[in-house]
Amino acid sequence: MNRQTPLFPTHYHKSLQAAFDDVDMDCRRDFSRGYIVDENDYTSNLMSRLRSYHYTRHQFRISVHAQKVPAVLERSWGVDACIIFVNESVHEGKIALFEAKVEKAGWDYLQRQVSHFSSQLARQAAQLAMQPTVIIWEQFYSQRPPGMSVAWRAPLGSTVVLHAEAHQYDQLRQSGRVWQTPDLDQLVNQSGTGVKTMGDMVGKICDCSLGGRFSTDDMLKLLNADFPVSRLMIISVGASQWSRSFRKFLPAKFSPV
Repeated sequence: MNRQTPLFPTHYHKSLQAAFDDVDMDCRRDFSRGYIVDENDYTSNLMSRLRSYHYTRHQFRISVHAQKVPAVLERSWGVDACIIFVNESVHEGKIALFEAKVEKAGWDYLQRQVSHFSSQLARQAAQLAMQPTVIIWEQFYSQRPPGMSVAWRAPLGSTVVLHAEAHQYDQLRQSGRVWQTPDLDQLVNQSGTGVKTMGDMVGKICDCSLGGRFSTDDMLKLLNADFPVSRLMIISVGASQWSRSFRKFLPAKFSPV
């Protein structure tokens, strides 16, 4: 199967793209009102709401899992959550990871005299060197009500930046300096991918503009290794029973939520 062939039919990934943007906007609204209290709560709500979202015309099988991640392992990748996209009819899928931050004063800080976020970007880059078909992005949750845009950031939901662009920008900054809000604005302004929202990212993943594919067997092997995410979501379409088998063979540390 040609790598450039979309993972899902266009009408399917357009539906997913719209769903991600709708749910993210709802979470941002609740975050601005105080119903969502922090970064972890936002990520948890985001995935739970995506699972229960009413997908017009298309039936996606969606499951959400959680695990406790040892601190040493979590630090090895520098990411928070994983989304797996699977076309069961062709036994292929894609793996996406993201690191979440809240747009606020002091969101980055020094750790051992180096920016914490810069160290996370460096760890992500090291892992991508070994797993280049994985997609990683950085996601910035906003506490402002939807519609209140600031500079180049997304006006309705979260602002999303591809890891490669964030890492490249970071390497051009003063080494070790803590990230500030103007850094985020400049990074988004300079983005050449046209990606600014979760929906944008999902659309490019599903149409295969970003990342490579795994066989379903290889994805299962990767997840059965020490996979450093506290939240995992599986989105599958197609006619086979792989998603059921996948959940059956997930390591016990992943619990349905």
